[in-house]
Amino acid sequence: SHNSLVVRMFVQPCWSAAAPSALPIQSSSPIIIYGSGFIPSRDYICRFISVSNPSVIVSSTTRAATFSLLSCLVPAALSIGGKYVLSVVDSVTVAAVDRDRGIFEVNVVEHVTSVSPSNVDASYSSIVTIAGIGFNNASSYSCSLSTSQGGVIQSTNVAVSSSALACSFPSWPYEA
Repeated sequence: SHNSLVVRMFVQPCWSAAAPSALPIQSSSPIIIYGSGFIPSRDYICRFISVSNPSVIVSSTTRAATFSLLSCLVPAALSIGGKYVLSVVDSVTVAAVDRDRGIFEVNVVEHVTSVSPSNVDASYSSIVTIAGIGFNNASSYSCSLSTSQGGVIQSTNVAVSSSALACSFPSWPYEA
């Protein structure tokens, strides 16, 4: 009689790097996750956990492209700015596919989406709002308006939130 033994090897998926590490998030931005042991036909869950408030977890699902690569969309919900820990989970086994050394942080960088109003009456003081993503109230901002003849006026005050800058301007001191 002939006995046979079947040996199956299983490679534990593990990610080793992700790029880029800073994103101007407008809607959903892609991040590439490099590693090994991914199963190309399997879905994975990318979880972004706020460093400042770990109860804030935003997830997106992706499918591995190859044995060593998957691309994950960073949800627009991360546009509040700050740092996030990236965690990858196998959607079938629900096992973490985290790298074995340290954590990876996604930094949301500043990005301007609009400026309003587009026209102001120069004879009066005005407030111009710059809408965007990732503004930080711990940072210092300044706004300025200029003419084609080279006249420049600086804002007298800039109010900051994570999604807008409100620039206060005095009335225009130059001739029109």
